[in-house]
Amino acid sequence: MAKLTERTLEAIRPDQAGTTVRDEGGLLGRVRVEATGEVTVSFYYRYRFYGKSKDQSCGTWAADSLSAIRTARDAARLKVTAGIDPRADKKVARH
Repeated sequence: MAKLTERTLEAIRPDQAGTTVRDEGGLLGRVRVEATGEVTVSFYYRYRFYGKSKDQSCGTWAADSLSAIRTARDAARLKVTAGIDPRADKKVARH
């Protein structure tokens, strides 16, 4: 799977809303169009935990850089490797 680049994301058109873009390492993005017409991509890290597929939010492109989104994905991946569910860990941190 090819790595996404900033240039690739900038080339996404508003008529591509609803499509999914994929990056290496389980990172996927859902293309959306804001009311202003601006294209954004919400990125999620997809992982399996105790046999169930789950998604962890990693950020939204245009507001967050692609490198920051990948850093969030890497942090979530380390938690999964350590046997910690990133979504549950985030809930605990909030309370």
